[in-house]
Amino acid sequence: MTNVRRIVLRLVATVVAIVAVAGCGVDRLGAAAVVDGHKISIDQLQDLTREFTTAVPGQESGQAQAAILQQLILRRVLAAQARDAGVRVSDGRVASQLSGLITRLGGRKQLAAALAQQGQVVAPSQFSDWLRGQLLFQRIARKLGGGTGAPSQEALAEADAQLRGYSRRAQIEVNPRYGSWNARSGVTPLVGGGLSTTVDQLSTAGN
Repeated sequence: MTNVRRIVLRLVATVVAIVAVAGCGVDRLGAAAVVDGHKISIDQLQDLTREFTTAVPGQESGQAQAAILQQLILRRVLAAQARDAGVRVSDGRVASQLSGLITRLGGRKQLAAALAQQGQVVAPSQFSDWLRGQLLFQRIARKLGGGTGAPSQEALAEADAQLRGYSRRAQIEVNPRYGSWNARSGVTPLVGGGLSTTVDQLSTAGN
């Protein structure tokens, strides 16, 4: 066998291997989804789903799992939007507001239940990340509105539209076992259910 033929055969074998891996998609990587190269693992998704259904009994695990996956995807997209907007929230602010919210609602399980009532599925270990997303979204909307107080509905709608744009440009791949990603339907339930809801509004949800 000539050297040239050996090289050709090696190249063919390499291409076949690459195609085989690519054909398996994110499932081959043990990922529930990949967002701009960042992996959301199946194990993480399953653990968070169990944590949520334990904290809020009676929830349908399949629906909870889908909602949590959307939330994890959206978190990556929102982080990119906030970076480009030059908006950030300090760890201290997140911790302080979360502590106050948990106290007002009577505990972490009560917060999980209050969020669930508003259509938001958040495992207790994700409270800080959830609240950071809330605050970032509010600040983005406020900046877009050019104001310093609470953002207007118009500014919130503009921030929502911008977020959809980011989700369309992001490289998002969802494991087929969990469905498929759509920039509109994948983001809408999360934005409509919570990113425009203030912390003060949530604190009265159980009253």
